[in-house]
This record gives sequence, C-alpha cells and structure tokens, in this order.
Amino acid sequence: MSTSIQARDGTDPDTAKKAAEAKKAEADARAAETAADRAAEELVQWREKNRRDQWAALVPDLSKVQLGTTSVAGDHAVRGSALALRAVEDAAGEVVGVVERLQPTGAVLITDDVDLAGGEASRRSVLSGLEHLTRTAERLLAPAQPRAEESPAALALGSVVAQAVPALMSLASPKRSLTTSAAPVDDLACAATVIGKLVAAKVRVLHDAFRMPAATRLEQALTDLTAKRDGIAERADQLGDDPAAGRLRSFVASVDAFTAAIAAVPEHATRSPWADACLREALHDNSVEYVVLVKGVAGSTTQLVNDRPFGRDDVSVTADVSITYLVLRLADNRLVAAGAAAGTATMTGKIGRRLRVTP
Repeated sequence: MSTSIQARDGTDPDTAKKAAEAKKAEADARAAETAADRAAEELVQWREKNRRDQWAALVPDLSKVQLGTTSVAGDHAVRGSALALRAVEDAAGEVVGVVERLQPTGAVLITDDVDLAGGEASRRSVLSGLEHLTRTAERLLAPAQPRAEESPAALALGSVVAQAVPALMSLASPKRSLTTSAAPVDDLACAATVIGKLVAAKVRVLHDAFRMPAATRLEQALTDLTAKRDGIAERADQLGDDPAAGRLRSFVASVDAFTAAIAAVPEHATRSPWADACLREALHDNSVEYVVLVKGVAGSTTQLVNDRPFGRDDVSVTADVSITYLVLRLADNRLVAAGAAAGTATMTGKIGRRLRVTP
C-alpha cells in the first residue's frame, strides 16, 4: 500500500512545482514581450534618427562656415600713395589760384628751400670775393713805381694781399657754405604739381634747382679775374727772386684757393657755392618777378572696410594732404601771399571691382 506525501499546507508538491513553472514561464513571456517592445521602439528611434541625419546631410551647416575677411598688408591703405597724389593736385590748385590772381608778367620761381636768405648770403660771399681779388689784381698790375727798400707803397700792397688770404681761404671750409637738406619726395611732388598747373595757365615758371644757369656777370667776373691772375703769375716769373715776386705768387695762390673753394661741393650739400651763386643770379637780373616757396606737409590716409559675410567688401579710403606756401615779390622784397592749402581725395567702391576716385 502506497502512501502519498502531502505538503504541510496540504498542497501536492507536483502541483506546486507545475504552478511555479507556469508563473516563471509567464514572467519570462512578459519579459520577452517587454524586450521585444523596447527593441521595436529603439528600431523606430534609430530609423527616425537615421532619416534626420540623411536630411541634415543634404542641408549645409552654416554654423561651420567661416566668415570672409579682408586683410591689407602692412599699415598702408589701399592705393594710398596714388590717392595722396590726387590730394596734392587738389591742394596745388589753391596755390596756383593765388599766383594767378597776382597776374605775374615776369617769371615765377618755385622753390622748396626755406633758407632763401642763406643762399643769397652765399652768392654775395662769392661776388664779394671776386670783386676783392679783382681790385687787388688791378693794383698789382698797375705800372710799377720806382723801387725803394720797403717803401710805404710796397708795404701797403703786401698788407692788401696778406689780408685777402685768410678771408679767401675761409671760403674753402665747408662750415662757411650754407646748405639745406635734400628735399623729400613729397616736396618735389608738390612743386611739380604746382609747376604743371602754372604752365597750363601760360605762366612762365622756373624751378629753383632743375634748370640750367644762364650766363651772368659772375661768369664774366671770374673770367676777368682768371685773366688778371695769369698776368700776375707771368710777371712774378719775370721778377725771378725779387721780393715783390713772392707777394705776387702769394696772390696767385690766393686766387687758386678761392676758385677751388667755390667749385667744390661741401659735405652734406648738393651744389657748389659757385653753382648756388649762379642760380641765385636769376633773382637779380629782373627776369624773376615772384618767388614761391612750396613745401609739402605730411598728410594721412584713412581706410574703412565694410567686411560683408556674403558678396564683395565695401572700401572707402580718404587722403588728406597740405601744402604750405609763401609768395615773395622781388621788386620790394615783400611777402604778398602765404597760407596752407589743404587737399582731399576719396576713393570708394567694392574690393575687386573698379574703384571711384573724387575729385
């Protein structure tokens, strides 16, 4: 006889086991269903993301676009030099208008040398030296007086020659020459622009340095002195060892030193005293009526660039230049006009295209 074993709660063990297995299977089924639902949801999300990525790939990402920039090398504005010359032309028009209102009948001399008095002093020094040596030479070439040992006349003549030597030799020193610094390019550009407009207005105009010196009384005076010097040298040779010959040779040496000094170009100068003196002679032969000083003043350029993300950049450049001028009337050594003429030029447009310049 078999006896069945009952659980304490009266439940059959096999039945309980089957019930537990059924619950586990049900839980596993629910877990599998949940996992399947989750996988399906993730698949839908992946497909949606993939679809968005595909569409996004067709649309450019503007956030990654780098904005265009315009760079100007160095610290100069675009076409600043050319624009500055246009501004110079604008300012020169005012200077020319001042000169035209004076209605000159003679020549107008354009210069950038402020030290007009210094150049005139150099000319007078050369002229004075020529005249002094010429007078001394005439005395030496005068008919000889009866000789006497150390006669008062001989002593006086020796004194004249002795006094001439230091003064003439001093002309050989560069410190005696009054020089000016080389004119900067902007001064020459201003002078050239003013001259061009005056020529167009039918005004006779000369440049202080860029011209050939005309034949002057200085040239004739130097020729006369050279002839007298040669005559004195010949007489000294004829006298031989006579004491008077020594004084004559001393004078000849003074003339040679003088001519060498005025022909030499001093240090830091561009012309010799002789060349300066010859050029200054134009102010004394009644051919020049007015002297006009023209000096360029350092200007400035201002550049504005409108940097556009799309399209060509807008650019605007402005140049400002000034010209200082003085007008001297030679007839009475009087200043009749002076001022500072301002000129402006502007360039506008788009970079890469033709730019518009005004005026």
